[in-house]
Amino acid sequence: MTVVGRDHERSIAEQFLADASEGFVALVLEGEAGIGKTTVWRDTIGLAERRPCSPKSGSRFKVGRTVVKCSATDKSASAQTAKFTVNVKASR
Repeated sequence: MTVVGRDHERSIAEQFLADASEGFVALVLEGEAGIGKTTVWRDTIGLAERRPCSPKSGSRFKVGRTVVKCSATDKSASAQTAKFTVNVKASR
């Protein structure tokens, strides 16, 4: 979806998604009926759906610790972000 004239709202949504990768956050859209809250919400969901895991699935990990962050959104627009650490030890 292409949203026109909402650069400020999009930058807030992108920051929200970045913050969500670090823990629990909430995004509240307020305003009068008809001002475009649903459009902004759908655009935010689209941004979240395009956020892949980092590093990408199938990546090879170097020896040591690597933090993996992933985001997912279901059909009801419920979004979750998680992170975990992969610890690779050198073989002897």
